Amino acid sequence: MSGEMMSATINGHAFDASRVDTTVQFGSVEEWMLRNTSTLDHPMHLHVWPMQIVDRAGQPIEEVIWQDVVG
Repeated sequence: MSGEMMSATINGHAFDASRVDTTVQFGSVEEWMLRNTSTLDHPMHLHVWPMQIVDRAGQPIEEVIWQDVVG
């Protein structure tokens, strides 16, 4: 990585575990768009929160797929 540090962002803001950017009502459903704009090939993972995959590269997925890591 040519000596540069990797930085994670959420909605354009640097990740900060001490900051709350949003709250979600219990039982609600959210749709997230994940985009890796870096040169680092790193899987997305939410640590014990499975995600339902609804499309890949803009193409809808018909079957129900649950994953906790997306590469």
